[in-house]
Amino acid sequence: MIWGDGTFSEWSTTTPFGRSHTWTTEGTYIVRYLARCSTHTSISASSDSLVVTITAVAIETIDKPGFVNWQTSQRYPEVNLPVSYRAYGANSSLGHAVEVRFDWADGTPMSYWVPDLTYVSKTWTVVGIYPMTRQVRCAVHPEIVSEWSDPINIIARDPETVSAPNPPTGPDSAIINDLVYFTTSGSESSYSHNAIEYRFIWGDGSDTTAWSTTASQSHRYTTKGDFEVKAQGRCVVYLHTPIESEWSAVSVINIDEVVTLSNETVYGPYYASINVSLTIEQNRAAWTSLNHAVEYQFDFGDGTISDWDASSSVIHTYTAAGIYSVIYRARCAEDTLIMSDWSTVPHDIDITDSPEVITTPVEPQKSYGNQTVGTLIHFSISGTISTFGDDIQFQVTYGDGSVSGWVAGSYTTLYGYSVGVQHTFTAAGTYNITAQARCATHPGVTSNVSPALEIIIAE
Repeated sequence: MIWGDGTFSEWSTTTPFGRSHTWTTEGTYIVRYLARCSTHTSISASSDSLVVTITAVAIETIDKPGFVNWQTSQRYPEVNLPVSYRAYGANSSLGHAVEVRFDWADGTPMSYWVPDLTYVSKTWTVVGIYPMTRQVRCAVHPEIVSEWSDPINIIARDPETVSAPNPPTGPDSAIINDLVYFTTSGSESSYSHNAIEYRFIWGDGSDTTAWSTTASQSHRYTTKGDFEVKAQGRCVVYLHTPIESEWSAVSVINIDEVVTLSNETVYGPYYASINVSLTIEQNRAAWTSLNHAVEYQFDFGDGTISDWDASSSVIHTYTAAGIYSVIYRARCAEDTLIMSDWSTVPHDIDITDSPEVITTPVEPQKSYGNQTVGTLIHFSISGTISTFGDDIQFQVTYGDGSVSGWVAGSYTTLYGYSVGVQHTFTAAGTYNITAQARCATHPGVTSNVSPALEIIIAE
């Protein structure tokens, strides 16, 4: 066979005679064959010629799909949960678009051919290891296909579970409206996911807390009682948040009302005589956590305790000399079993067998002011103390029929208790001004009347 490109085939006795040839250059070639006698090889004859035109035509190929670093959720899917796999293709030697299909290797049909980079959903239904592969073909010439990719083992797992957290830790008791904190821990994912969220239920009918990666939450209880606090955990990983644990074992907190003393001071005389009625009080310095009314009780230090009463003031009489420490406590008027502790700042009263004595004021003194009708004149009264050390009040008689009210005095070491008063006379004449003192704590204990100050008022 003469190929027209300067090459020849071998002679052959095989019939029918046929040969193949590959031209390496484009062009037009005259092809014919020769026949000769196999004995007398010099005698030959030539056939008619055949014109063959050779042109260059590219042959398309598709690369083998490469390795894909699938995400953990794709490499280790949960059975019966859909997973999306992206159809990563390969290159066509002619630059044509390509299509991809998956062989799941789990006995289910291969996926449909889909365009490159399209997502394909797969639900694995049986736990196991599956060598998944991909194949690529030309979208223009679908008969041109690649080799299958190297397999990647897909490990289908049982559904994820999250273990119940530990019982919440927090206070055993608190008062109404206190902010209480509880903390939990211990929930674990069977897939070893480290991101766990927790929520709490408080047992008082309030809403369950929102899910949070913070394992500590706070709450205010507004009613009394015993309440069961529980916690729950769940996986935070995308698509796994429905995976919730069982509720934890309960922790019980007791919530109660409380009565608090905001001022523990008791007020009353420091000195007194036996058989004298004494007023002892405190300044209503107690409250309940529910703002209920409050009652008070006093311990007088002599073995007697007052009845409960809404008044913060009591009257008590000591019958024996001695030093007595007075304290008090408060309770809720609505739930009388709820009470405060006794106050810790006692008020000491020194009770004596001797009666209290108020010393007589000295003669009143005129301070300033003209001694004429209608002029405001100032007087000072002094020289009085209580043998019990109590505060002193004064009353002044002006000799014209008018008497002052009881006026509180002030104490100095030089003059004892003293006070300043003022008066206006409305008529000319001679007037005798006197003063009397009394105990501010025991108003029934009074002094004698002072010597009189004589004053002449002119027109």
